[in-house]
Amino acid sequence: MIEKNKHQLGYFGKTIVVICIAIFGFTSLLYSIFELIQDEINPKNLTDSFIIVVLIIMTFSMAVTLPSGSVWRPFIGFVIFSAFVFPYHYSVLITFTGVLIFNFSKWTNIHNAFITFGHLTLGILAVTLVSNTLSEVLGYELPQAFCWLGLGIVAHFFINRFVAAIIVSYRKKNSLLNQIKLIKYDLNWGYTSQNLLSICMVLLYEAYGIWGIFVTVLLLYSIYFSVLYFKKVNDLEVIALTDALTGAENRSSWEEFKRRFPEEGASGTFVLVDLDNFKQINDQLGHNVGDLFLRETVDCLKHISSKKHRVFRIGGDEFILYISHREEEQVAIHALINKKIKQKNIDWMNKGFTIALSIGMTFVPTKDENLNEMFKLIDKRMYMNKEMNKIETNET
Repeated sequence: MIEKNKHQLGYFGKTIVVICIAIFGFTSLLYSIFELIQDEINPKNLTDSFIIVVLIIMTFSMAVTLPSGSVWRPFIGFVIFSAFVFPYHYSVLITFTGVLIFNFSKWTNIHNAFITFGHLTLGILAVTLVSNTLSEVLGYELPQAFCWLGLGIVAHFFINRFVAAIIVSYRKKNSLLNQIKLIKYDLNWGYTSQNLLSICMVLLYEAYGIWGIFVTVLLLYSIYFSVLYFKKVNDLEVIALTDALTGAENRSSWEEFKRRFPEEGASGTFVLVDLDNFKQINDQLGHNVGDLFLRETVDCLKHISSKKHRVFRIGGDEFILYISHREEEQVAIHALINKKIKQKNIDWMNKGFTIALSIGMTFVPTKDENLNEMFKLIDKRMYMNKEMNKIETNET
């Protein structure tokens, strides 16, 4: 009950933050319109802005879903560029115009529209504040210009990724902390190249005007297709190492895990899980029902602990759960595992099913442990637990 209340409170907090992001986007738009009306018309800025809007529209549909669950879009490079070279209100209006035109037929939810726009304008604000402050101090000469350009990029990345983590966490109802931890994986994708390209755009614009950035447009397309190709390869690798029925990692993934454990492993608990009377369920109720029990088992194992963990299906009804944790947490983790497994068995028993989970587990203190020997130990303990389950079932 306490956990549920904490989850609801956290979701409510994220909802408030996301609404504030949407409001920020809306107020930024109003402010920018007001500033544009007050401004003296600058033909060069208007012409250059129009070209950037066209480039944003051309590249807006290009998108790659990142490991964190957020989406990388190459057009962000033009948004960053505009934040460096145009006044804040111009950058906001450029972004809004490009996004609005592309999404005109798709934005059925105005709230989501301004969440996206608020997300973008927060990044623009970060770049504008850094560049306006430091460019006046350091100037536009190289290498000083690289300092404020680089700091502007860093500010944009962290603001952009943090806000993205909040939005993704809100939409998927995930833990915000876990979502933030995934940010580091986004660096391995298009962001680094895109951000460096944004700096090149600024320097080329200062040297050759708006036409100078068209060279970088081709490079941006190249980055996008490279990232897209890498994403597809990565997806195929995930598919190859995932059990299609349950969503757990498959036997090949387990063998790879064992191979890498001496170099990359960490202390933690290994749990061997076996379904008692699974064949009987398949024979009496059919394989479709049996498949449901397999999926329920994986779902149970995945939600035992919020700590870093992996679930492998190594056989028909055999699974391995690995939870990474420190040695001093061993007692608490093992108690939690026993509690969750017992709850699942009671739940099935109350529904009239004879199926149950038998487990054998042990703590591995270092990555130097022999996992084959470890497996023999937990296999033995699992069969001992299976016998105990039979005795309890007979007594019941």
